[in-house]
Amino acid sequence: MIKLEENYRSVKRIIKIANSVISHTINIYEKCIFSNLEHGIKTKIIKLRNEKDESESVLDEAHKISLKSSFFNYKDCAILYINNYQSHILEKACIKKIFHM
Repeated sequence: MIKLEENYRSVKRIIKIANSVISHTINIYEKCIFSNLEHGIKTKIIKLRNEKDESESVLDEAHKISLKSSFFNYKDCAILYINNYQSHILEKACIKKIFHM
């Protein structure tokens, strides 16, 4: 078996969080990912009630960043998610935000 554990895109801080999430899931094989990139900026972990609250929180954070930076443009923003079912919830939240702004 060949394990692909090196992550070439994410910084060490994100990898540490990912390993924590992975350790709480039921896996057939143990996995511990790593990165050789720098540590990265400080992350914020927020516990929310459900997927709807999660989507709204992500969009609220993007909006806060846009207010602080004259260089921020929503078209340059990406939201990464693990499961495809999350895309529909995020799309609905984006549409709701657009029509309420």
